Amino acid sequence: MSLELIDRLLADTDPVFECKAIRGVPDTERHIEPLVHLANPPCADALLQRIPDVPGKEAAEAFYRKYNGVLLYTDRATETAGVEIFPIDWWRERTASMVDSWTFDERSCPGGGMSYGRNDFIAFAHSRGASNCIHWVLRGPRAGAIYGWDWTSPPGRDEPPMAETFADFLKLLFDRPVYFFNELYSCNTHFTNERPLVEWLPDRYLPDRQQPSVGR
Repeated sequence: MSLELIDRLLADTDPVFECKAIRGVPDTERHIEPLVHLANPPCADALLQRIPDVPGKEAAEAFYRKYNGVLLYTDRATETAGVEIFPIDWWRERTASMVDSWTFDERSCPGGGMSYGRNDFIAFAHSRGASNCIHWVLRGPRAGAIYGWDWTSPPGRDEPPMAETFADFLKLLFDRPVYFFNELYSCNTHFTNERPLVEWLPDRYLPDRQQPSVGR
């Protein structure tokens, strides 16, 4: 089911974000940002062996058998925004980069400075252009859950996940993209247009701008 939702996104006819200004213009004024959804070719069979054996594994396998990563809700003009699920062959480098960015405090987190060890999660996605990554927990009581940890602070033991499984994460991106970008994930997606001093936040997603009554 979760893969079918991604297929539906990729098939959207003329997707746009209807955006509201952060400041500087009347609340009633809106900006329409044309979007595109992009997908990589299928993953090589050898790389599929890297998918962890956690709850939700089946959804991840189905996804990567069809797409070795996607870029969703990116702007058509520059493709510098949106949420990007990495190809499997990027996982190790991105995870190592995130671990190296955290400052470890042996007094508060003995034995490595994190509630999760260096090999207990994968950095598998991000908001394109952001330093933060989205992480998939591999071990422990929350194995299979998805978290959006900041690069400036190590993962906390008691933080709630943004999704319980990989499948739930894909469903979140389909069902609630505005909530994901503006509320749930700490790196908001901003757009600019011919008025460079005005920044615009997504307010509603339209799969087809010609049908403004159908949005989410």
